[in-house]
Amino acid sequence: MDPTQLPLKDLQLPETIGLWPPAIGWWIVGVCLLLLIAYLIKRVWRILRHPKRIALAELRLIRQRYAEHQNSQQLIIDCNQLLKRFALTLNPRREVAQLSGMAWVRFLQETVKTAPDGLEPLASGPYQRAPDIDVPALLAACEQWLRRHRGSVDV
Repeated sequence: MDPTQLPLKDLQLPETIGLWPPAIGWWIVGVCLLLLIAYLIKRVWRILRHPKRIALAELRLIRQRYAEHQNSQQLIIDCNQLLKRFALTLNPRREVAQLSGMAWVRFLQETVKTAPDGLEPLASGPYQRAPDIDVPALLAACEQWLRRHRGSVDV
C-alpha cells in the first residue's frame, strides 16, 4: 500500500497553556502571602497601639502643659493619674486600684528592676497646696518607670 493514501490526519498541537486557573502551588503561595500580610498588619497595629507607647506620648503632653501653666501640684496629679492608668492596664486591678501614698510609690519602685529616683512626690504632692519638687527629676522618673515596666502585654 502506498503511504500517501493512508487515512492519516494532520498533526494537532496542544493548546497553549493559559494563566488561569493557576496550579495548586500558586494557590498555596497566595494563601501563605495573605496570611503573612495579615500577621504583619496585626503585629504593626499592636505595636503602635501598645499602652507603653500611648503612655509615653501622654507624658510628653503633660510636660507641654506644665511648661504652659507651671503648676507643680497639677503636674503631680497628672503624673499620678497617668502611672495609675498605665499600671491598671498591665497589672491586676486588685493589686493596683487601692494603692495610694507611700504604698503606691513602693509599688512603683517594686514593679521595675531598677527603680528610678524621684517618684516620692507622688505620695504626698497631690495633697499639698504648693509642693516644692524637682520637676525634671519627677518627669524623668516617670518616663524611666514607663520604659522599664514589664507588664503582661508584650511588644
